[in-house]
Amino acid sequence: AFMLLGNMIDRKMFEAVSQFDLVSGRGTTADVVVNKVTKETVAIIKQFDFDNKRKTQSVIIRDENTKKMFIYTKGTGEALKAICQPASIPAMFDEAVAQSAKTGIYQLSIGFREVSSSEEEGLMTRSRDEIESRLNFLGFINFTNSMKKDTPEVIRQLKEGAIRTVMISGDHILTAIYMSRLSGMIHADSRLLLGSSISDKGEIAFLDEATGQD
Repeated sequence: AFMLLGNMIDRKMFEAVSQFDLVSGRGTTADVVVNKVTKETVAIIKQFDFDNKRKTQSVIIRDENTKKMFIYTKGTGEALKAICQPASIPAMFDEAVAQSAKTGIYQLSIGFREVSSSEEEGLMTRSRDEIESRLNFLGFINFTNSMKKDTPEVIRQLKEGAIRTVMISGDHILTAIYMSRLSGMIHADSRLLLGSSISDKGEIAFLDEATGQD
């Protein structure tokens, strides 16, 4: 037996599918994921850690029964939309991403594709750009953003002490706004303008957070 280590989101995702076991490899032997019921096994061939600029994380796996190889990538909606086949993106994709963010959902997008036989040779040396391309959109994984019960009271006390509170978040901007309102950092009825860079000259466009209009 061993303990799962690493990013909390990754661990929670794996723990949620409790019918699987992760078996650590030895030496040059790959780690494998085994279905406890069917005993189906997939080997983890190569991993690409989360990249802040790409906003993606990928893995190459091999089905030990069919010997077929697959690439799976998870990341932000914006990042996955850019590297997935357009035909695989649902019509309501953008609306689904925005709606989840507005209600405080931490959301990951998932894409995959099967590795072609012509691609298998030299696969391990291919660039990440080549690996994370031509994916088929698979779906979303949603996590509920829970707030500690005492957070609003702590924020209130800080405000009373004239201490400025600032949120630094890697979440979707609309999720950060939701949590800011929930915690009392900003008033529930506050009108917010979101700035977005629109040129290399430093020009910024401001959109109303609620309507998306200029």
